Amino acid sequence: MQIEDLIFEDDAAHRYFENMPDLDAFIVVGVDDGDIYYGCAVNPDIDPGRELGALGWCAQLVTRIADRGFDEAMKTDPWQQRSDGRWQLWGRAVDLPPHD
Repeated sequence: MQIEDLIFEDDAAHRYFENMPDLDAFIVVGVDDGDIYYGCAVNPDIDPGRELGALGWCAQLVTRIADRGFDEAMKTDPWQQRSDGRWQLWGRAVDLPPHD
């Protein structure tokens, strides 16, 4: 999966992150008649230097679903099922201390 292949939900981005400024990205996945659909939004207020990392995170998740299959991927990562039947996952960048 390439970053440019993701569907971005730019119009909804402010609404998704309105009360969650510490989150970087949001991805939602749904299945309809056997076809998998993805939507991704990146927090418009994150540091521009982190934006590419957030997009890469979304692309990695989509690739993992393609590689492992939908059902297995939902078990592998901490996806949450929504009341509309779709699945969602939030991403946050974390700075870890250096490893010696």
